[in-house]
Amino acid sequence: MDYSKCKNYDNNKYDIIFGREELLLEALAKGARGAIGSTYNIFPQKYLKLMTAFSRGNLTDANEIQSLCRKIIDILCAKSFFSALRHVLRLQGLETGEARAPIPSLSTSSKSQLEKELKNIQVL
Repeated sequence: MDYSKCKNYDNNKYDIIFGREELLLEALAKGARGAIGSTYNIFPQKYLKLMTAFSRGNLTDANEIQSLCRKIIDILCAKSFFSALRHVLRLQGLETGEARAPIPSLSTSSKSQLEKELKNIQVL
């Protein structure tokens, strides 16, 4: 609702970037053309496929991809989100270092569990 109000402000004068990847599909339906979010950095291909499916009118595939992206976000949120995000980036070859206080670092077992959960949904 807030996004729609911003988008519709002053007769749609502004192109508003959407900021919650777990609701990207809904934002596209409201006319979003751009978005910003943390998990776009680790799985951009998933979101590009979602946007492509939406633009082609394939809502079945778009919904399926959005559901998968929400699972990814849930897995990251179940850990320390930004520490988990950094760990996935490291797994992908980008050295990010550990998160700084007050954000807790992931334990070795949490990192292993994160990898296992992402492999289980076939995104790692």
